[in-house]
Amino acid sequence: MQFALKPAFDSQFIFSAYEFQIEYHLGVDEKLICNDLNSLDFSDDCELTIVYGKFLCQPEHKENNLILEDILRNKNKGLFCIVDDSRLDKKEIEIGYFAYKDIKLYEREPLGYVPFSMLIYGEEKAINKIKKGRKTQSIEASFRYNEEDPIVLNFYNRLGVFAMKSVEKRIKQPLTIDNWLQFVDDERALRVAKSIY
Repeated sequence: MQFALKPAFDSQFIFSAYEFQIEYHLGVDEKLICNDLNSLDFSDDCELTIVYGKFLCQPEHKENNLILEDILRNKNKGLFCIVDDSRLDKKEIEIGYFAYKDIKLYEREPLGYVPFSMLIYGEEKAINKIKKGRKTQSIEASFRYNEEDPIVLNFYNRLGVFAMKSVEKRIKQPLTIDNWLQFVDDERALRVAKSIY
């Protein structure tokens, strides 16, 4: 099991095992290595990648359909993932930014989680981390609400977490916002989502 509920602040929050580890080592006293999100220029000719995964919403939102609208409304908004944790002992961590140009959402699971296919672009270090993956576990990503906040606070104030576990590689031509859906394997997307828990 990769994800679990963490009790805190008279509520429960969805955390991955990896995020538990990050919080344990960092707390809110971190040295964050990252580029300024607002200064990043993701041009229209950037490389696009299709990923499969699942959006795991916070328990309080498991029956909230506004979550789906929020996901669709936040195309091209900055998500972050952790790209280097080799200096955790020094309370130092590096993140990379990316976004999705488009997203296909599937029927919600009983716990309220939402499988997806996503068309992503962004910083090379973030995209490479997602492509490389983490053996049997997914890569977690969240919106970066306030760049001044420690990333651990993002784990608590997010609506949920995007868990990405597989990249579509069977593509014979350049991906675009207009053609990407023809390369999406819906059965694979649902199978990947089912393997994330």
